[in-house]
Amino acid sequence: MRKQFEMAGERLERHNCQSWQEEDWLYFSCPDCGFTRKLNWKTGELALIHQGDSKALHSALHAPLMEHPQVENSN
Repeated sequence: MRKQFEMAGERLERHNCQSWQEEDWLYFSCPDCGFTRKLNWKTGELALIHQGDSKALHSALHAPLMEHPQVENSN
């Protein structure tokens, strides 16, 4: 069952997006309607690639994979 929200008297579905990173760009894409946006995390540039369902609230989180820091042996 989809969650619905009301905004300005209009019911809106909530879609959860998937995210991934390609170099400096973070991509957010909705598996329900194809909405796709990208964000350059260095410059702040934001671009809409595909509008998808304009009557849906889209949300996403991105947690980058972190590499373990190299620790030098002091012995």
